[in-house]
Amino acid sequence: VIAFFGICFLMLASHGPYYTFYSIYLEDHGYSKSVTGGLWALGVIAEVFVFIFMSRLLGYFRLKILLIASLLFATLRWLLIGYLVDSIVWLLVAQVLHAATFGMHHVVAMQYVHRFFQGRLQGRGQALYSSASFGAGMAVGSLFSGYIWNGAGAGACFATASGLSLLAALIAWCW
Repeated sequence: VIAFFGICFLMLASHGPYYTFYSIYLEDHGYSKSVTGGLWALGVIAEVFVFIFMSRLLGYFRLKILLIASLLFATLRWLLIGYLVDSIVWLLVAQVLHAATFGMHHVVAMQYVHRFFQGRLQGRGQALYSSASFGAGMAVGSLFSGYIWNGAGAGACFATASGLSLLAALIAWCW
């Protein structure tokens, strides 16, 4: 359970640079506000599609495999955004990966919460999950991204995010 909450913390911390700087980063690279908005919308659409098809994926794959896959997709996604920002094709791929890095991860995490916290503990488990990931993970990820962005630049910031999701995948693999 501790490893699970650590994984969730790291995954949402890895999203820190994305949610904090993605629009600014795209603008700095010459993308219009409409293209930026379109990329955000594509991520949301991809997320909705994964929610529609997750019941099938859950029937074919073990939770651990889906969790590790979502973490490895995040590792790739942050590298694509960090280093291939000038290619709209790679940005489109990165946004479609939102389906896995956010949507699939969240569904799998909720399945683990239901498994680890049963009965009257269900609400407590969901509160702990939200606090560890969307609360602490996102706050720490946003904070560190500001320091890294200013000190080492966008590429290093997204590379660090990639490292966090890779670390989470290693923890998931081991525990």
